[in-house]
Amino acid sequence: MRALVFVATLAAIASGGVACAAAAADLTVPIFDLSAAPESQAASYVKTAGRMRSPATARVAVVSFVVEFVDSHATTSAKPVHVAIELDRDQLQPIVDTLFDSVVENLRTMDTVIVGPADADMLAGHASLAPYFAGAPGNRESSDEIGKRTSLIISAHARPALLDDQAPATLAAQAAASRLDGVTLVSVHLVVDFLLPRRKQAPAYAQVIRAMESRCHLARPDGSAMTAVLRQSVRAPLDPIARGKAGGYDNDDDVDAASDIERLAVDAAVYYDQALRYLDATQDMMIAALGFQPANTSSRQAPSSGK
Repeated sequence: MRALVFVATLAAIASGGVACAAAAADLTVPIFDLSAAPESQAASYVKTAGRMRSPATARVAVVSFVVEFVDSHATTSAKPVHVAIELDRDQLQPIVDTLFDSVVENLRTMDTVIVGPADADMLAGHASLAPYFAGAPGNRESSDEIGKRTSLIISAHARPALLDDQAPATLAAQAAASRLDGVTLVSVHLVVDFLLPRRKQAPAYAQVIRAMESRCHLARPDGSAMTAVLRQSVRAPLDPIARGKAGGYDNDDDVDAASDIERLAVDAAVYYDQALRYLDATQDMMIAALGFQPANTSSRQAPSSGK
């Protein structure tokens, strides 16, 4: 896979700045241990809200599976910095499809009957969910502790997705559909990002699955529901910046003077390899926190060097 040119927003480094402090704090998060089973680490990384009334999960449908790849940031500091990314959907789509298929296969081994996407679309309750699906997710604008950002939204197998999956109306629609069809509904939303605090001599970069924004929601036919939320960032070990290429250095040769955009050249082999492995571990922790026990770990091995 060829290297991608990423547009990333760097938090302005002002002494005591809140945005910088938040970003720097995440760089102190330990690298996630892929050698240990994710489900054994779920208690440290995942928190849950809600409760289950009964353990049975006979029929399960994954109605929405989205990964949000942050591709630009614009700081709101006194000296704003704006960066933009160019991501290749064709290279990201297979990663998200693989993750979705992994979740389905894991659930299939847990005494559940999986209702496939096409069959789920035909259920009576799907009509109550239809108004909340985005037909063709593309780019999305939002805000975080650094400032404004945009993301490339990838939905598994390019299906319609519940982008505002935690909005009260969307949650109510999932609950209604689950009760009507007698099917446990699962929706997943994960966020991949760089943390980019800039130090004067040596910029530091980390690829993480973002805390507090990555989640998995479960709606049950008995009316109960649970949401698993990542409370601590899942950090990958390798710096994804392609050294020797534009971006990530103290000089400003890689800054577009016309737009004030700093472009970071990303080693695609490292970025994609880590995205797959650490997203896979994250979703398995969430599924375990919701009462399931993931079985398939084929995509979680020691990460490659990207060379």
